[in-house]
Amino acid sequence: MSIPDRLAHSSVPNGTLISAGNSLGKMSVVSSCIAVVRGYHMRMRIRSLLCSVILLSVLSGASDGIITPASQAHAARVIVKQPGAGRRAVELGIRLPSVYYGYGWAGRFYDYGFGYYYDNYAAGPGIQLLVPLVPNVGRAFNNTFYLGFFTDFLIHSYYDVCGRNCNYYAYSLAFGPMAQWRVFLLDLFTSGGLSVFTNFGFGLWPWFANDGFHGFGFFPLFQLGANLMFTQRIGLTMQFGYPSFQLGLNIAF
Repeated sequence: MSIPDRLAHSSVPNGTLISAGNSLGKMSVVSSCIAVVRGYHMRMRIRSLLCSVILLSVLSGASDGIITPASQAHAARVIVKQPGAGRRAVELGIRLPSVYYGYGWAGRFYDYGFGYYYDNYAAGPGIQLLVPLVPNVGRAFNNTFYLGFFTDFLIHSYYDVCGRNCNYYAYSLAFGPMAQWRVFLLDLFTSGGLSVFTNFGFGLWPWFANDGFHGFGFFPLFQLGANLMFTQRIGLTMQFGYPSFQLGLNIAF
């Protein structure tokens, strides 16, 4: 039998029954309040736990390179007006391919008749090394001056004008000093970045052919390019101008 039925069949006076009913009502209200408070505390604990998990994810994402909402907000930060921002490091560029073109007027090797047999373009692998010399030139914007050198091993295409299979081939080694003035534009991927640059310098260019011909050239160097770093150490570089074009891997130390 339920508590109200027992109270109804008991011999307790009506006033006592009313008082007991009021007590039961108060007890139910208190129990409901306790349940609400417990539920609130449980929700707060769950919310605190979720916040802790998100905070740990953000911290681990910042250290391990995981893209989180916080790192996404950091992934596109303009730094061109922040002198000194961004990483300066010694950089090794692996140039593959390196393509030279339109060099007929610049080299003395054409005096030896190379232009008669070979097209005025060549391609092959190469490397370049850049060392940051001046961390920031002026204080107006974020830039660095680099100094280094380049070397390219090139294979020259044969152009048969003698009407027979002459079986000629030629190769050359282009090398020389170069300077680079770079402007840092963006911070990307939490540890990488985007920059643009200008290259200038000169090159020495000995040629060799299988028929005993040889020559020695000289050329000026002027290029524009961009450098996209995915991390602090690995990126891609593209540069074009006179007398060559390069696309390659950039490794920072």
